[in-house]
Amino acid sequence: MLCSRRKCSTTDGDGVALLIDMQNREICISTGGIAIRYLTDARIEDILNDGYEPISDGEYEQCLSVMLKDVLVYYDEGIPS
Repeated sequence: MLCSRRKCSTTDGDGVALLIDMQNREICISTGGIAIRYLTDARIEDILNDGYEPISDGEYEQCLSVMLKDVLVYYDEGIPS
């Protein structure tokens, strides 16, 4: 699920927001600026898939940690061609 109900922004428009709805145990990723090119829909789906197991167990810190690690891996891999 991509963030369709929420809009996130930064001062310069570049960034990634990893959102956790703790009440409903749902996760969402929003990208802006250059981050859109790094995190393709396929990469976002991979990140979300990795976050689903910990979030379903109520392990919010673990969920965020896993998702952030994935974002950093994709950032290091660069913009896909």
